[in-house]
Amino acid sequence: MTAKPKTGDFTTTLKRLVASDLPEAMRLQAEEMLTTLMEGEISDQIGATLHAKEPDRNTHRNGYRIRKLETQLGSLDVHIPRMRHGTYYPSFLEPHCRLHSSLSQVVMEAYTQGVSTRKIDELAQALGISGISKSAVSRMLESLSEGVAEFCRRPLPPCPYVFLDARYENVREHGCIVSKAVLLAVGVTTQGRRELLGYDVSANESEGTWKAFLETLVGRGLSEVQLVISDAHGGLRRAIQQVFTASSWQRCSIHLGRNLATEVSHRHRAEVLGLLKLVTTSPDISTAREQLRTVLKILHRRHPKAAKVLEDAGEDFLAFFHFPDAHRRKLHSTNLVERLNREIKRRTRVVSIFPSGTSLLNLVGAILEHYYIIWAGESYMSHDSMSVLLDPLSDVRQELAACGANSETA
Repeated sequence: MTAKPKTGDFTTTLKRLVASDLPEAMRLQAEEMLTTLMEGEISDQIGATLHAKEPDRNTHRNGYRIRKLETQLGSLDVHIPRMRHGTYYPSFLEPHCRLHSSLSQVVMEAYTQGVSTRKIDELAQALGISGISKSAVSRMLESLSEGVAEFCRRPLPPCPYVFLDARYENVREHGCIVSKAVLLAVGVTTQGRRELLGYDVSANESEGTWKAFLETLVGRGLSEVQLVISDAHGGLRRAIQQVFTASSWQRCSIHLGRNLATEVSHRHRAEVLGLLKLVTTSPDISTAREQLRTVLKILHRRHPKAAKVLEDAGEDFLAFFHFPDAHRRKLHSTNLVERLNREIKRRTRVVSIFPSGTSLLNLVGAILEHYYIIWAGESYMSHDSMSVLLDPLSDVRQELAACGANSETA
């Protein structure tokens, strides 16, 4: 039976532990654990334990080689056993990698959350970890490529509503800094859930690039699109007309408001935007058309240039009135996509200039995949309201049912 330690001895041990360099003690303990693990693995491979004389052994040990391994505890000296014939490599290490896989995940998560490579290096040094330079972070981020590629290839569900937008980032290409467009598509599924449909990096927002991007989404299964919401970019609009031939197009009312604001002086912008809001907040399409005619008369008299912009817009910014009232507040603009773009900007401005289009694609992909996971458990539009959307005659049926109930009562 083992005797219980005396209270005085236990207290002395605790004081010695508190007074010692605890991080250094933990690193030494980790090194000993790894050494024990490697000794077990190489003994199985050789067929004999250390200093054992086994006649049927495969080969003999031949010293050690030291390798640095960066972990959350700091830099560890890993003594890897060598064999006289053949090779041994520890199972817990990856070839040509000086960073433990868990630490790599921490670094990649910090980077995608907007922490600069310089700050990552400073943080690592404060933790006693060396070697996490900008180039090391870049090499670790290359492992994001496989996950991004798989995320971009996944099949898509039917989405009645599709939101499209783009933003620009600086990329180094052939020794020059060029502006690249990040195309982004978000949808609302038939269950009322937000869905990240796709993203891509292209040279510009031409009709050809948008058309190729949208055709990729259709090829992955995107269907049943009833309304596409975007700004009035010419190439994008023509691409929408060619790919989603049976869908309506909603011009973003916020982008339209910005276009109107540029045609008047700063002190009149609130007035013009207020007039536009009178139209977009109307209870139904007929009232909205009446308000639009009234607003155009006022603008022609007070701000002719703004009136011309609104006239050219026609009724493209009123398409959302033809859809269920419960959805209209979320359909008249591209706010859903622009919120994502703000999150992307918050992280990409830390990088400022990307070394390649692939690195930009990988970072944006990691950010969007994070939101894809969050959105999977959230509802954006109620299931009942989406059921009404899928049945265009539901209002008529409800009215007929109400008339039938009234006639029976009479």
